[in-house]
Amino acid sequence: MFVTIGSRAGRGVQSRARSGSSSGREVLTADRTYYVRTDGADSNNGLSDHSGGAFLTLQKALNVALALDCSIYNVIINVGAGTYTAGISMQAQHLGSGSITFVGDISTPGNCVISLTSDTCVAVGNNAKLSVTGFRLVNTGGPCISVASGGFLSLGPMSYGTATGSAHIAASTGGSVSIGANYTVDGGANWHFVVSDFGTIQVSSVTVTVSSMPAFASSFCQSTRHGLWWGNPTFSGSATGARYSADSLGVIQTFGGGASYFPGSIAGSGSNPGVSPYGSYT
Repeated sequence: MFVTIGSRAGRGVQSRARSGSSSGREVLTADRTYYVRTDGADSNNGLSDHSGGAFLTLQKALNVALALDCSIYNVIINVGAGTYTAGISMQAQHLGSGSITFVGDISTPGNCVISLTSDTCVAVGNNAKLSVTGFRLVNTGGPCISVASGGFLSLGPMSYGTATGSAHIAASTGGSVSIGANYTVDGGANWHFVVSDFGTIQVSSVTVTVSSMPAFASSFCQSTRHGLWWGNPTFSGSATGARYSADSLGVIQTFGGGASYFPGSIAGSGSNPGVSPYGSYT
């Protein structure tokens, strides 16, 4: 909103409102698109889809977006095909009511890969909100996705490879993950889903395609320490390992999916909150 005052001081206020917020941030007046490519450079401005304009790393694009005042507008970060060996960590809220979304290849997520050997492919925390769609995630030394400390992550079509010794999708300490699109799983992990410490994972009526018989060392889905998993996706395909584990007042709500609902080769545990291990599977 501009304030029109018939004085030089008033005109100064109006001029500052047009150029940026009082914090010195650029204020968006329309949606903004940034580009990331494997042949880009973080010294570019990210505003054009070629090697001389796009950023090189996902984190650089996010940091630039976080420096904006989004106002009511959205930031789209379009990511080109290829393999990226550094992930995304959003640990601060963005300014404004608009959204920030990373978009890879929605029709073929395997064309746009985040592949790590440690750390986390996508991490969201401290009440930050982010959307990610169209990526294949692989991590041979940590989780693919971790959302914690009140963070929120919305996921579109994705593909999950190996998550050695960890989870494909983890939510903890009040973090929340919402999955609203079909996706695929072909790599093993300790868990596909793990939710703990008042974290939440919600999966809508989508199809989860499991291929290549991945192994889950702990369970396909675990809820512990007041975690909540709930949803009604359709699972297609098979896996090895325990189907589920609910303990320490963790809840898995499948809306009557039954004991064989999740992929796996071993029965689940934790079906009654009043009996050890004191988790509830419904």
